[in-house]
Amino acid sequence: MENKITTRYYRYGDEDEIIQLLHSTFINYAKDKSFSDYWRWKYFDPPLGSIIRVATIEDKIVGVGHSVLLNVKIGDDIVLGNMSGDAATHSDYRGLGIYSKLDKFNDISREERGVKFAYSISGNPIILKTKRNVPRVAFPKKISYMVRIHDVGLHLKNRPRSNQKVLRFGYRFFKFINRIIRLYRNAPANKNDFVLEEIKQFDSSVDRFWNKIKGNYNFILEKNQRYLNWRYCDSRGGDYYIFKADNGEELLGFVVVQLVQSDDYYEGLLVDLLTIPDRLDVTNALMRHVCEFLDNKDVNVIYYECVDGHPFRYISLINGFVDSLLGPSLRCIMGDDLYNIINTSPPSKIYFNYGDLF
Repeated sequence: MENKITTRYYRYGDEDEIIQLLHSTFINYAKDKSFSDYWRWKYFDPPLGSIIRVATIEDKIVGVGHSVLLNVKIGDDIVLGNMSGDAATHSDYRGLGIYSKLDKFNDISREERGVKFAYSISGNPIILKTKRNVPRVAFPKKISYMVRIHDVGLHLKNRPRSNQKVLRFGYRFFKFINRIIRLYRNAPANKNDFVLEEIKQFDSSVDRFWNKIKGNYNFILEKNQRYLNWRYCDSRGGDYYIFKADNGEELLGFVVVQLVQSDDYYEGLLVDLLTIPDRLDVTNALMRHVCEFLDNKDVNVIYYECVDGHPFRYISLINGFVDSLLGPSLRCIMGDDLYNIINTSPPSKIYFNYGDLF
């Protein structure tokens, strides 16, 4: 008898089967005893909620797909967007088209919710090869994958790559080019009218900050107090260090960094960095501060993502980062009007970084 696949939205009580399915699919998650808390944080508690879809055969959940709802400023408008999250198919039921059915159901759910912009990133060849009725397009701007390494040999020892010579000599070459650049281009002059301070929560000043800077961007995820506290200040979602720049009257910027440890090897992620547009001195001070902060913790490598051509990329070069010439394969679904706004905007008007992937 042919298995009948049914797709539907999440129902209360589905979580145990969903979490068990994710545990069996993602090996790394199976080692994390707090994964159920992480799942609830990610899909139950985001400010705008989420969309959870399941595929069933005879009432057994055999597939699941998630997406997080969020606001995105594109042009002059705030539109509803979503970031595709964890997707899994039970190993006993692969090859039946379950992912394709969930993906088609995702198209319906976006239309029902009024989602205008959707994005995802995946290296899964099954997902990348899936034929779709709704076309995904590459994000119109190149995302630069910046890296700052102290000891390349140590990094290669702990993170082996198939072509080590490319990283070893390529990194040294670009680091040499950076030194030449710094001889002719200085860091922005520091006005010394602010102090840096570590914080555990974002207060209401970040809403005033958001209202001040959002007009400078034609693409940026909404960065208000509610969103930032959910994203970075809930321990279920991970542990982050947050530093702000404040002049006593207003928030001038903030930076978020995460320390990742695997097999006694530490790596730093510069997750989010945002400042008042005309204060690149604040940008530089925050980036320099977190680099020194991680250096003091004996972190060998720091990663940072930003839009190629954005002023923050230049600031990262000043602070010892080089462009790895890699970048995320960001795929999007949006109307031509939104695509044209992003595509025709200068890089300085487009904001995207690690924190926008979760």
